[in-house]
Amino acid sequence: MYRLFNKINVWITELTTRKIVQFICCSVIVFLFSYIFFLKKYLMNVIRGKNDYIDIIYYSAVFSTLEYAIIITILFFILFYSYRRKILSFMYRLNDKTLLIAALALNFVLQFLALMVVDTMPIADSVYYIRLAEDLYTNGSYINSNGYPACFWPVGLPAYLTLLKYITDDYIFLSKLTNIILSSFLILLLFKTFQDELSKKEKIIFLFSFLLFFNNLFSSNILLTDYPFTFFLWLGIFILIKYDHSIIYLFLIGAVIGLISYLRPIGLLLPFVFFTYWRKNCGLKSALQKSIIVVAMMFFVLSPWIYRNYTLFHKFIPVSCNGGYNFLMGNHKFSSGGLNFNFNYDFDIANEPEEEQKAYIKAFEDILNQPFSALFRLPKKFLYSYLRGDSSVTWAL
Repeated sequence: MYRLFNKINVWITELTTRKIVQFICCSVIVFLFSYIFFLKKYLMNVIRGKNDYIDIIYYSAVFSTLEYAIIITILFFILFYSYRRKILSFMYRLNDKTLLIAALALNFVLQFLALMVVDTMPIADSVYYIRLAEDLYTNGSYINSNGYPACFWPVGLPAYLTLLKYITDDYIFLSKLTNIILSSFLILLLFKTFQDELSKKEKIIFLFSFLLFFNNLFSSNILLTDYPFTFFLWLGIFILIKYDHSIIYLFLIGAVIGLISYLRPIGLLLPFVFFTYWRKNCGLKSALQKSIIVVAMMFFVLSPWIYRNYTLFHKFIPVSCNGGYNFLMGNHKFSSGGLNFNFNYDFDIANEPEEEQKAYIKAFEDILNQPFSALFRLPKKFLYSYLRGDSSVTWAL
């Protein structure tokens, strides 16, 4: 009786799964024909009407060949579904170590192929980081385009690129190879962090959905702080969770947070996050003691840059002075809630911290003058922060 019930249960599950798969395939096929005969022409006309020339080139290339991507996706989906039992059965036979090694090897191969196939042209922020690195390598000075001492852009990525340039003139390619290594170590860190919390099936889903995620596949091609920052962030979390019985881990966490902050100033807020964790698990006194050690180590790592900035600008600047720029972008009277550049800001003046202060003042004035508009922008900011799921792909192409 039990075997009969089990077979019926399996049959119902398979029937439901089959219907879902059939529905998905039919829906995608309907969309494919709708796109070919109706939507494509309309979208191409919309794209040609855009103001940004780069947008026209980029989105024209994407949507002019979208039907091929849909067809490939359908075929891949059908192929995987047809052989899913054999694939999953093979994966279930692998132990955690072998499964992880296979995932890391596949991640390296796929990202390296993306690196070799896609010829990336650095744009926007990448251009500034590369120029600053070139100046730092050539002149030994961190300066803006007018030759004045700079502190607007965080020094972490330019300094890292400069170090690679000492190794080879083709430091851009080397940095992309290093991105692949960082991405692989990030997968390793995440797996080790959650290994004890996941079942075998969840481990398989996590590993292969993460490494097949398009943002991850193209991450090696972008010269931005996103992935190095993410790697060091999870390194700090891993140390926090796994090694919380030795004082050495506190110094390690502080050093990691210092390195993170060189990449992005938001790293300076992490001690407060860690303090909350310790406050909940260890009590207030222990949380304060640990946080003091972490913060002291963080500032020790940042101290050379803090000293340099104080010597040049006579102000306490732990990392950079672009907070005013970002705050003004999100709060001036014409702000859209997302990225916009329809406001005045002088990047290349002699006193960058002074320009930052002006930006803060201007932003607060606009908030006070139009408080309701500032309030209504808050949900739009949240929406725009998570709207683009293809950010790394877009940057890489």
